[in-house]
Amino acid sequence: MEIKKNKVVVIIQGRLNSTRFPNKIIKKIGNYKMINLILKRLKKSKKITNLIVATGSKDNNKNLINVITKNICNLEFGDENHVLKRYYKIASKYKADIIIRITADCPFIEHNLIDKYISYFENNNFDYISNTINPTFPDGLDFEIFSYKALIDAYNGAKTDYDKEHVTPFIKRNKKFNKKSIEYKKNLSFLRLTVDEKIDLEMINDIYEQFKPKYDFTFEEI
Repeated sequence: MEIKKNKVVVIIQGRLNSTRFPNKIIKKIGNYKMINLILKRLKKSKKITNLIVATGSKDNNKNLINVITKNICNLEFGDENHVLKRYYKIASKYKADIIIRITADCPFIEHNLIDKYISYFENNNFDYISNTINPTFPDGLDFEIFSYKALIDAYNGAKTDYDKEHVTPFIKRNKKFNKKSIEYKKNLSFLRLTVDEKIDLEMINDIYEQFKPKYDFTFEEI
């Protein structure tokens, strides 16, 4: 009997009206807009079924329509503040079995890292795994992997604005879920490969320049 293959949906969370650095996810890294570099790197995955960019209201983020590379991902708009609802609606729409949460300010997220831990998640009885519980990977390689069932429980159970805005705190806090912290062999959490401010973007571009035209280099190569 053929074993059912899980539908793995990556939801990349980002918006244009961030407070500290507006429009950062469409700033250039080499020849790519940052969001498109993330998509290009993740497109090499052998495990991902759907790539989704999830953003807030269409009025505030309509410029993304013309920026995101066509035929690589789908763009979904949703509630600005109830991001948990946004995730639930997208996961339901795409019939996800496994959801991966990534933020759009992590341009060097790695497809091979994601694939490795999708397999790990599938082969073990976890509801949620992440490398953000006890950070040891460089900042900017953050991922959360959780089941659709856990997402449904979070959506139905979350009552506070904080839980609704940040998607996974309800899961991380609730003892009913089987969780696992993913940790690197040494602590590199002091290294920054993320973009919060303009100075971060300058550093990211400097790193990219060292590798171009290669775009799928790893944090270990960095």
